[in-house]
Amino acid sequence: MKTTIMILIPLYFTCLNAQNEIFEYANFKIDDKGEVYWQQIYKYGTKDLVKYLKDKFVRQEFTSKLVYSDNLISGPSNVLTAEKMPSSIHPNSFTCYIKVQLKENRYRVTVSDINFEPLNVNTGSSLISVGQQIKYSFEEITLKSVSNKGFRTNKRNIKILESFNQTLDSQFKPSLKMDEDW
Repeated sequence: MKTTIMILIPLYFTCLNAQNEIFEYANFKIDDKGEVYWQQIYKYGTKDLVKYLKDKFVRQEFTSKLVYSDNLISGPSNVLTAEKMPSSIHPNSFTCYIKVQLKENRYRVTVSDINFEPLNVNTGSSLISVGQQIKYSFEEITLKSVSNKGFRTNKRNIKILESFNQTLDSQFKPSLKMDEDW
C-alpha cells in the first residue's frame, strides 16, 4: 500500500503540472525552437494594400527600418515602449524583428526575436545605466524555464503578455481584424 501511494503522489503532481502548460496566449505562440513570437492577421479593404502599409510604416518610428519587396515587408524594428506594463518590469522598451506577409486585401504580421533594451535613468546632469548593458529576451520573462515548456501562468506574466499584445496590435492594426484562416 505504501509503495502504491509513493508512486501515485509524484505521478499526480506531474499530471497536475502538465495541465497548466499554455503554449499560446494573446496572439503569442512558442515555436519548435522554444522561441516566442507574436502573430496576427489583419484585413484591409482596398486594393492598394502595399501603398497603405508603406505609408503607415514609414510614418511610425517603430517600423521605419523595414525593407519592402513584392509580397513581404521585413526587418528589425526601432525601440518601442510597451503600454500598460506591470510596474515590476523594467525596462519595458524593446526591439524585435518584424515580418509582414501580404495577400489579397490582408496581411499577416509576425514579430519575433523580442529583446528588452538596457534601462537608462536620466539624473538631470547625466545618464546612468541600471544593471548590465545587455539585452535580455522576452522568453526569459515569459516562459516557465530554460526548457521553454509553456508560458508562465501567474497574473504578472499574463499582464505582460496582454500588455505586449495591445502594444503590438496598436502598431499594426488598420481597421478590421480577420480570422486566423490564412
